[in-house]
Amino acid sequence: MLITSGTTVKATQVTGTTPGKVVFGVQVKVASGAIATGTVTLTVDGGVPVVLTVKSNGRCSYTHHYKVGSHTAVASYSGNSVDAGSTTLPVPFSVS
Repeated sequence: MLITSGTTVKATQVTGTTPGKVVFGVQVKVASGAIATGTVTLTVDGGVPVVLTVKSNGRCSYTHHYKVGSHTAVASYSGNSVDAGSTTLPVPFSVS
């Protein structure tokens, strides 16, 4: 039986730079107490998914430019041989 995991994503617009630049920070926490390994798939507005490798600290990040307006991001952790995968609820963010 796989052990549960939890995935969170935070979208932060970078101010003072090119308009629409957003940095996503993803964190994976695993209940096994081990270091999370595997990948996270980040999807924004139902578009093309981006696959990110989880680093040794359980985190990964991605930077991209988006049009002004409201958007939604979803991050899904792949899981590994010990820890089950997990998916965030849709996370809304705005670009101004």
